[in-house]
Amino acid sequence: MGGEDEVRGEAALGLTGADALEAALNRALGATFGADAALEASRRSQGFDEQQQRDADAARKLLREWRRHEERCDLRRRLVEGALGEWVRRNEARCVRRAYQQVGVVPSLQMDRRYKALRSMSSCDLLLKRVEQTIGAIEAKIASDSCERYAAVFDSAARALQQQLARVREVEVGQPCVPEGADAGAGAGVAAAGAGGASGTGGTGGLDDRLVGVFRDALGLPQVDVLGGVERESQQDLVANRIDVAVAAVRACLDERVYQAAQGVAGRRMPAFDVPAFGGVRCVRVVDVAQLSELLLQVKASYATYAKSVRQGGLFCAFGSDGEYGEAAPSAFSAFFRAVCSDPDEDEGDDDDCPEGIPDFVDEEAKRGGDDIARAIERMKTFNAQRYGGVLDDDPALPAEHFWYGVKKLSSFAEQAIQVDERAWDSYIDRVEYAVCEAAKPLSEAMDDEQLAQLEEALGALLADDNA
Repeated sequence: MGGEDEVRGEAALGLTGADALEAALNRALGATFGADAALEASRRSQGFDEQQQRDADAARKLLREWRRHEERCDLRRRLVEGALGEWVRRNEARCVRRAYQQVGVVPSLQMDRRYKALRSMSSCDLLLKRVEQTIGAIEAKIASDSCERYAAVFDSAARALQQQLARVREVEVGQPCVPEGADAGAGAGVAAAGAGGASGTGGTGGLDDRLVGVFRDALGLPQVDVLGGVERESQQDLVANRIDVAVAAVRACLDERVYQAAQGVAGRRMPAFDVPAFGGVRCVRVVDVAQLSELLLQVKASYATYAKSVRQGGLFCAFGSDGEYGEAAPSAFSAFFRAVCSDPDEDEGDDDDCPEGIPDFVDEEAKRGGDDIARAIERMKTFNAQRYGGVLDDDPALPAEHFWYGVKKLSSFAEQAIQVDERAWDSYIDRVEYAVCEAAKPLSEAMDDEQLAQLEEALGALLADDNA
């Protein structure tokens, strides 16, 4: 069947896309290696089978090279989008953090870290000073928290993020990396083929006739009837070497195509895009401020007793029955004791014996949710009504345990007082990130590795600018 008949046959079979391209490639390889000419005379001969195998090997190598090119281009595009997405997320965190400060909302109290730091104190006076500051921080959070302020935080953060988006549009795409041998090594024909890639970018065009032509021309093999007088091993080596040369030519062509596309976007900026509108977040108060204020008064009353206990009994009375104090890290003796007495087959994990948060003193239902705020107020009133008899009390640890129970409940309820539904904010950030990546797509599909590195550096410089 002739070449035109084969094309009509493929059309009749409905071959399109990669299948049609592979069939066209096989026809070109068949004509190059003389498989069609040898078909009638040596259909059953070993030479024909070897010819077909060489054709298939060449086709596989060419397609493999093309797929590697597509994978590299797709990876580069995703890395550009990833860099922009990370920039959006890091800016989001900074804008929200600054908005909390500007609106005047006290951020998270981080009581676990506070308690751990307090346990490392080696001075009673310093400990009590820091405890007073902790109570002050809780009081400030109770006073500052409101639904209106939390809503204002996210509104302010959205405005600040929009200003940052205007700055990222000023970033220019850098200069690409010139491929090795682009001026002379690739040749005029390869450069022309590279510049004429499908869709005009370094991205995923098609395995077009230009690349097949570059591959076929680079093979440059004589017909099989000429090779017939050559020793079989020498013939196989010759064909294998020429296939490698042809694959290298295609690789140079693809590199040149990437370079031409990257050169086309050098110096360009991200096109303007519509920034999604932010509709605000929904905030609901779930803990009554009057109850918080009452519990705060009870904690302050408990602190007066706690301070007496610490001043009279020292740090021994500062944390109730909650283990060590003075240094967050265990003492040398306790480390030695653990090393001697522990099971060597057990994984000890973190060597830091200091707990991560305030223990659940006197809260018997802590594992099932614990006391609610009304119950906590009632219990603190009962504790404060008890007479303090000094360090001679039957249990000198009780003042500390009562106090820390109140602090833990108060800080927990203060943190939970305003319930912010941040799903609207998360959705907004997702839409912003999508808009940025979509706007950058014409650039990300054409940029090379050097331009990607320059973009990441430029985005990092924007983040490092404290005045941004």
